[in-house]
Amino acid sequence: MGKQSNTVVHRGVWLTLAVAVVVAIALAGFDRTEGQSWPTSDVPGPSNQQEIEGTQGGSSLHQAAVKTTFDGPGAEPLPSGEKNNEAWPGASSRTGAGRPSDPGHNPAPSAPGSRTAARDNASLRQNETSAPGDPGTVDDEGTDDDEEMPPEAIAGSVLDQEGVALDGIQVMLTRVRLFGKSSSRGGGTQSSTTSGGGFFEFSDLPPGEYRLTTKAGKDYRDASSVVRTGIFSANLVLSKTQEVIVFGIVSATEGKPIGGARVTGSGGQSVTRSDGSYELTLRGTAADHPTLRFDAQDYQTAFLSPPPARSGAKSRLDAVLTPEDLPVRVTGWMTDLERTPVGGELVRLSSGGRNKHFGTRADAAGYFTFESVPSGGGYRLSVLPEGPYLPYERSGLAIGDPAGTTILEIALEPQPFASLEAFVIDGNRAPIPGFAMELRSAENSGWTGRVVTDGSGFFTLGRIPAGEVYFKTRSQPELSASGIQLRAGERRRMQISVDWGDHALIGQVLDDRGAPVAGSRLELTWQMDQGGVTSRSRRLVTSDAEGWFGFDRVGPGVHRLAAAASGLRTAQIQHEVGFDPPEIHVQLSR
Repeated sequence: MGKQSNTVVHRGVWLTLAVAVVVAIALAGFDRTEGQSWPTSDVPGPSNQQEIEGTQGGSSLHQAAVKTTFDGPGAEPLPSGEKNNEAWPGASSRTGAGRPSDPGHNPAPSAPGSRTAARDNASLRQNETSAPGDPGTVDDEGTDDDEEMPPEAIAGSVLDQEGVALDGIQVMLTRVRLFGKSSSRGGGTQSSTTSGGGFFEFSDLPPGEYRLTTKAGKDYRDASSVVRTGIFSANLVLSKTQEVIVFGIVSATEGKPIGGARVTGSGGQSVTRSDGSYELTLRGTAADHPTLRFDAQDYQTAFLSPPPARSGAKSRLDAVLTPEDLPVRVTGWMTDLERTPVGGELVRLSSGGRNKHFGTRADAAGYFTFESVPSGGGYRLSVLPEGPYLPYERSGLAIGDPAGTTILEIALEPQPFASLEAFVIDGNRAPIPGFAMELRSAENSGWTGRVVTDGSGFFTLGRIPAGEVYFKTRSQPELSASGIQLRAGERRRMQISVDWGDHALIGQVLDDRGAPVAGSRLELTWQMDQGGVTSRSRRLVTSDAEGWFGFDRVGPGVHRLAAAASGLRTAQIQHEVGFDPPEIHVQLSR
């Protein structure tokens, strides 16, 4: 009877908070500028001159930036289109992942459309592009106009894998760098310690993307997630750590022990004794499948996994290493299709089976050389050009006999380019200002770009590799748009829809006996196809100790909710956000 009463109270508190939030957002809506119109397909240009830098390839040693400049008329102000004013209440009013518990504290997140007044006259953010693994390039004239946007918040909870809230866990928040530098406001790292049901909150943040990282100590493996401001349901799920001692003998194929070999694992490194013996403590979680790396001079590297063992137990793992093949000198040259030498590009030669990776840059005449490459087959030769060329790859190469030199020739094809201008719109067709996305090319895997919309939800980007491109967010929730086809030389104008809005979805996971299911994994997905472009979203949360969960900043429309828990069957539910009730109960059967 007590549990049923608590459930009724929780539902009543939620409804009270939801009404308060709707009223608050509705009142905020009166501040919007009147007389604005929805942008047509003939979208305007950016609000100021913009320079875009694009880089390709994976090396930070030699960045050959490709730049283009666009001019355009002033951007249209954000329209005042009607928004559904249902929003997720402040996370301070929740316990764990989704239940309201404190009706006295209810800071509602700002809706994307309510930021308009502060952003109407904002200049277009500088677009940033970067090679994978590199910090990106910076334009000295680029500006960060966070000062013109009202502050927002990020909140959530820290749970273990069983859904139990963890208090006393330190959560660090760091601004995700844009354009290779921190914002002039909100820079540095902030911290919060969980309390009251594992809850944490960071307020008064400049809008943007932030990385949340726990510092839980040795008992748990830390969790990390990139989240954008306005999210109040950020889950950080920690796994308990365990220690397993692995020991064994490292020997050659003829049975001779190998002394001085390095054995590397998640817990550190050990060096074998003269009899080839070693011992190493691995630290991880029960779900891990650890791999040990064995290295010894004149032998091929080996990767082996120990058998599963419980925490504190010992597990034996012996390794037999194969002698390294005789080394070969590899040389070659690189040109374009007109046989003109191409210099300065990074050339890679690798063999996954041997765990051998070589890299060198072609000189001004296009020549390159690799020394001491083990002979044999299964090599891969690749170039991710930093200049205007398509990526090059050749697999299954055989490196020739040790008495001679292997000669390779690379011919790079030219990379055609296009440009793109677009409005990013939410589920109510309202532009979203300050929205960051990553742009990738399906034709050129070495090219990456990043865009941030201006105050009108608009961006422009030039020197994009022609062919198919797709957008994705690098933060939670995962939002993407794919199937965008760009012809060489085309200047494309379009609208990109994303699943972002003011709706909330809360619920409880129960088993077939009506008991709450803690620690269940919930995935909320959405898809929309329009004009050959497919927009998708994916949100992930974990239910708390009483089975409650919540999603916020959800756009309207049909979504699919999937729930899974250990020992129970997976359930899938179709739910129309904005039409069906915002509270849902999911039943998992045995």
